[in-house]
Amino acid sequence: MDLVGRIVTLFPVDAIVDTGDLTDYGTPLEALLVKRLGSIAVPYLFVPGNHDSPAVIQELEQLPNVKVLQEDPVYIKGLVTP
Repeated sequence: MDLVGRIVTLFPVDAIVDTGDLTDYGTPLEALLVKRLGSIAVPYLFVPGNHDSPAVIQELEQLPNVKVLQEDPVYIKGLVTP
C-alpha cells in the first residue's frame, strides 16, 4: 500500500487502476490492510481477481475514493472503446 502512495506522490497520475488479486488469501487481516488505500489522493478503481475475498471487496467499497468494478460497464472519459 505504501508503494501506491509513493506512486501518487511522485507521478502526475489521475487515478489508479488495480486489476485484481490485491490479496493472496482473502483473510480478515488483509481486509483491514486495504483500508489504507482510503488515504490516497486520487480515485482507485479496482477489478476483483480470483484471490480477492468478499471481505476485501466489502472493505474497499466502504472507502470514499475507491470504485469496485464488477459486472456493470464503466465508461472513462478520454478512453476510446473498440
